[in-house]
Amino acid sequence: MSIENRIQLQEQDMVRRAQGGRSTPAVTGGHGVGPMRRARQPAEPPDLRVLEDKCQVMVHRVDGLLQYAIEHPLTDATKIDFHPFQDVIPVIKLTRVFLNKLSRPTNNGPHPLSGMSPDDLSKIIRSTVRAPGKLEKFLHRMETDHASTGGIDTEKVFDILDCLQRPIKIIKFHLSQLEHSDSPQGSHPKYREWMRV
Repeated sequence: MSIENRIQLQEQDMVRRAQGGRSTPAVTGGHGVGPMRRARQPAEPPDLRVLEDKCQVMVHRVDGLLQYAIEHPLTDATKIDFHPFQDVIPVIKLTRVFLNKLSRPTNNGPHPLSGMSPDDLSKIIRSTVRAPGKLEKFLHRMETDHASTGGIDTEKVFDILDCLQRPIKIIKFHLSQLEHSDSPQGSHPKYREWMRV
């Protein structure tokens, strides 16, 4: 199985898990009918703990990609200043910081997203779960593009950033709602300021 197929399967699996699904092995329909999927039970809506756990798993995966980019730099003997993985490291680190912020509260206070609706938590999980796969795919494309054509399409880095825009918007909206209410959670000004960056 190629790395691209493996990445695609991992992304699909992570999205399914983020939506609360479990592995549903295919069963044969018989008489030449292809595999059929068993019906799933409706998933329980996620709570903050589910978001934190899933983000922590993604942080570990992004850490592995960061380590790979550092330990296996893409180089070109004909170009002294050619270090494209080095240029991607800040994007990988920002993704890791974002997911890490979601995975646990800071300063021993309440998590800024406590009280968020299960629907919004679910949306955040579904939209962030693809980030590690997009990073991995981007690094792989850089390697294959360079090997085959000698060039690199750096515009694809925006795919990574785009997949983080939706959760950021949801979080900003949630924090603005807290700011305009008498919520006991407080307004989390430091967290809001961090999100603006």
